[in-house]
Amino acid sequence: MGSLPVNAREELMASLEGQKALIPDLRPLLSHWPQKANPQENRLEKDVDAYLNNLFPPGKRLAKMKAANAAQFASAWWPYASYLYGTMTDSLEFSSIAEKWRSGKAYREETMLYISACLSGNFDVAARMSTNPFITNFEPVARSLLGKISPVQNAVLLRELEWFVDMVGLEHQYVVKGQLPSVEEYIERRKGSSAVTVCLAITETNDILSIKKELAQNQVDSLLPLLYARHHSLSSSISIAVDMLSTSIASLDRCSERLLAQHPPETDVGRHVQEFVDGCKYACTANLVWR
Repeated sequence: MGSLPVNAREELMASLEGQKALIPDLRPLLSHWPQKANPQENRLEKDVDAYLNNLFPPGKRLAKMKAANAAQFASAWWPYASYLYGTMTDSLEFSSIAEKWRSGKAYREETMLYISACLSGNFDVAARMSTNPFITNFEPVARSLLGKISPVQNAVLLRELEWFVDMVGLEHQYVVKGQLPSVEEYIERRKGSSAVTVCLAITETNDILSIKKELAQNQVDSLLPLLYARHHSLSSSISIAVDMLSTSIASLDRCSERLLAQHPPETDVGRHVQEFVDGCKYACTANLVWR
């Protein structure tokens, strides 16, 4: 299916205005998956607040960024990490260039040039490519990774980041043109723009729970509004989204069971596999508790 008509965004917003729907309790679906908080969450919250205060002047934008509670999100996503670092500044919701295609394209190109230089260890070159703090925030991430990951892992990371930036660009293109993707286009694009392709199940979780916030921001290119545009029933759209989530959970359970059956937990490989599987599941439960 192709994209919906140019005026579909405004029409969809108008049709959703004033509607009410009950979001079911999703916790039972993930009750058998691990969930906890990182003991460094309070320290991380202070670090994030200080970082945001340096990036944004006082006002609504800063308040929105702090209300996103990135510290809680990171704490629940990586509860086992010995050090947490980072902020959430890639969302179109917080971007000042959301309606400017050329500026956004230049920003993405600058981002990838900087990231590529950093992952190559060329930090002097990277420093000449960008002074934008949103972009240069990647330097400490790259420094912490170099020497700890193999060349193959480095190449895979760069490829995934390139795909992420490309899909964010496609997402931006829809916004600028005032168009909406189809449900299928959205799911395919979201595999990249969510930056968590290995844990795709969280996309449905997050879109179900964040619908009220997104509509308040006039954001309708997410799963529930797009399902509503197709089925013309908000309750039916919610049921379909929950079914998609349930199917994703069952699929990950089956895959992890097969993988763990091949590698006994008493072996080094088995322990690493279990840690990887748990990491995927923490990413999903983190989105559920991050509200």
